[in-house]
Amino acid sequence: MPRRTAAFTMIELLAALALVAIALTALLRLQLQTLRLTDRHDLATQAALLAQEKLDETIATNPLPVGRSEGAAQRAGRLFSWQTEIAPYRLPQVRPQDLADLLLVRVTVWWDRPADRRVSLTMCLTKERPS
Repeated sequence: MPRRTAAFTMIELLAALALVAIALTALLRLQLQTLRLTDRHDLATQAALLAQEKLDETIATNPLPVGRSEGAAQRAGRLFSWQTEIAPYRLPQVRPQDLADLLLVRVTVWWDRPADRRVSLTMCLTKERPS
């Protein structure tokens, strides 16, 4: 009787190869998702830094001018749009004359179109501050 050697059949090799291909595909998808999330968080960080910079520039202005200003800035190879809005601070339960010197300062930064990705910083300040 001929002696049989221990070896894998072609079917076993194909099944093992299919399993490896499925596992590698899943790992590649996971890696791609990780890269996308990292990019998204990097953009949000850049937007937050720009918003903080614009808020600092606005706070340095004395007295604060009521109104709106906007612009765009290039950061990390991407275009970010920003808007600074300064308006009187209003609360429905408080008389307006009690808050006459308070202003609401809001800086919003967005990127990509549509502008659904945005970062906004808000602060309440007095109109005039000691230098």
